[in-house]
Amino acid sequence: AAADTSPAKAAIRAASLPELGPGGSWATDGTDCAADPPADAAHASLRSRLAFKLVWTPGATDSYRRFVLVDDEGVLLASGAPTGNDLPPRAERTRNFGLVVGSKYERAATVFRWPDVFHPTYTK
Repeated sequence: AAADTSPAKAAIRAASLPELGPGGSWATDGTDCAADPPADAAHASLRSRLAFKLVWTPGATDSYRRFVLVDDEGVLLASGAPTGNDLPPRAERTRNFGLVVGSKYERAATVFRWPDVFHPTYTK
């Protein structure tokens, strides 16, 4: 199959750490991950499942300062919030959430209206 010989698959194999077991670890474009079934690069091109997906969540005031980790089935695995101001730009965090709108991943990310994380020096 084309996916078995793709340059991406070769790069994943080359960059994987064999001591962590078979399979490999990589990041792929999330475009079309909200389709049912998901049609993003991981699912459609590489025919793989996700170990987890990081989704920035709007929070109570749409600050996108918290994130969730969800599995391939959309089950909430964990949530968190970075400390300080070292975050991806807000536009990237908003786009990340926008990719999952209408999907099982969005449901996990918005199951709670997470309290916003306040940091007095936050400027982004």
